[in-house]
Amino acid sequence: PRFGMIGAAAATAFCLSMVDITCICVINRRLSILTLAKGLKFDVGFISVVAVIYAFLNYNNLYTGYHVLLISSLAIYLWKSISHHDIPWKLLISKYRGNQT
Repeated sequence: PRFGMIGAAAATAFCLSMVDITCICVINRRLSILTLAKGLKFDVGFISVVAVIYAFLNYNNLYTGYHVLLISSLAIYLWKSISHHDIPWKLLISKYRGNQT
């Protein structure tokens, strides 16, 4: 309650990040599969650019730009993931998962 909605959002983001990091470690230990994307440098740079654009939009009170920023950043990230094969498509298709019944 002390930090309001921003504090709740920060706490939720931190907890979700910790769950993701724990899942990455468990999957790597049990299955020897590293689930991190290959282009991690692109991801960090992309997040930085989106954060700067968001700060600019917020500073200038351009609220309609948020939607355009969200849609364009999702489209660019999906294009990058599909074109660089970062999404493990073979794990989604049952015939590649092995003999699991």
